[in-house]
Amino acid sequence: MLRGSRATVDPAVLTELAGVCRDAERLRFEYENGEGAPSRRTVEPHRLVCTEHRWYLVAWDLDRADWRSFRVDRLTDPAPTGARFRPRDIPGGDPVAWLRSRIAAIPTRYDVSVTLAATPAQVKAVVGHWGTVEPLPADPSVLAARPVRSCDPNRAFLSAAGPAVPHGRARKN
Repeated sequence: MLRGSRATVDPAVLTELAGVCRDAERLRFEYENGEGAPSRRTVEPHRLVCTEHRWYLVAWDLDRADWRSFRVDRLTDPAPTGARFRPRDIPGGDPVAWLRSRIAAIPTRYDVSVTLAATPAQVKAVVGHWGTVEPLPADPSVLAARPVRSCDPNRAFLSAAGPAVPHGRARKN
């Protein structure tokens, strides 16, 4: 299993999804959204994208007649249908940029910031474009901030960034 921040993905599933993307073959699967609601989906798979330590399938959803992203760790029982399709153009032409814009548009519940005893370069290597890093007068010390939907999975974000100085805050939006 490939481990992300909390999710695991079977490499055989990734291989199967990559194959239907490559072959432009329709796919059916069971899917559980972020609230735990199950659904059956039929899609035209476009690309696999790995971002924020998670794998996503970017696909045209035939039932919703729109582009959708699916977290691969929430997808079960993928079954190629055998039906081929002509690939559509994804909005903007870049599936990674499209997915990142969709993730960024998800409303956040908290603004988390923490002071870390680390250099800005060390923290930026972990935070990437998902948060801000601001040098503070006490060297080496930085303020890392990130909008989040839940405080629980962000322990990995904080622990990977470096040792925390004794204060931090989470403000509810």
